[in-house]
Amino acid sequence: MRIVLAVFAALALVGCSTGQTVPAVPASSPVVDCAAFPEEPDLPDVLAEGIAQVRLCQEPGNELALVAPPDALVVDADAVARAYNALEVAELATLACPEDFGPAYRLAVAYPDGTVVTLRGEQYGCSLVGNRLGSDAVLTAFGDALWAQRTTQPATPVEPPDDLCRGEASWLVPDLADTVRGVACLPDAAGQLQQRPFSEEDWATLAADAAAHPRTPTPLPPDAVCDALALPTLVGVAATGEVVWVPASCAAYEWGPGRGATHGWEPTGAARTLLEGLV
Repeated sequence: MRIVLAVFAALALVGCSTGQTVPAVPASSPVVDCAAFPEEPDLPDVLAEGIAQVRLCQEPGNELALVAPPDALVVDADAVARAYNALEVAELATLACPEDFGPAYRLAVAYPDGTVVTLRGEQYGCSLVGNRLGSDAVLTAFGDALWAQRTTQPATPVEPPDDLCRGEASWLVPDLADTVRGVACLPDAAGQLQQRPFSEEDWATLAADAAAHPRTPTPLPPDAVCDALALPTLVGVAATGEVVWVPASCAAYEWGPGRGATHGWEPTGAARTLLEGLV
């Protein structure tokens, strides 16, 4: 079976290589240079398994920059291929997409023989990744596998911005329960967000309540009017330095790593009292 997979991998990669090469021995330290990406990504019909490592980078030229993780995925890197191959193939010639704009990532998928395939994941329009529909699914698969990898191969922490309310968000979004500190973002008289740090104890109260009282995200229509007291936006920081933005949705919170919210929380008890005292 391993021989068959190796042959399939070689065949699937024909014609879709960028020409960039990597060392044959994989390592969690990235060996693919984000600055060396070709202008246009690849559009593989199938992303072969047998991947050595996957690195996530900011898409070149996209001004809506997010912070990329410092480490490459080497443990269960094929999770990215499985997620990609399960998506619907887009009919690019006839595809009609919303004319909005958002951030985009570039995944460098490196194989043991030195071949590198790059995929652009767009967080706008039709959410394309390569020639597939569903950039969130590939981003989530990469993130879940990288978080799991870090339990045995810790990454060098990234440096979070000093002003969390005005700094860049992270491509790799931590779970709120895994954050170690955080701030509330509150508007000043001029409408500019100012950060108000929580004590370690208060932030632990919020993170614990979020874990204990999850809520299925239910996006509100654009013209919705909140009957309940609005809550402040929160920004949490994990021990690895990655940040998670937790925006309020009326009396609850909804957030996630991609365009759509995947996590929800309706604060209760001491956590709710703590948050309502800020607004």
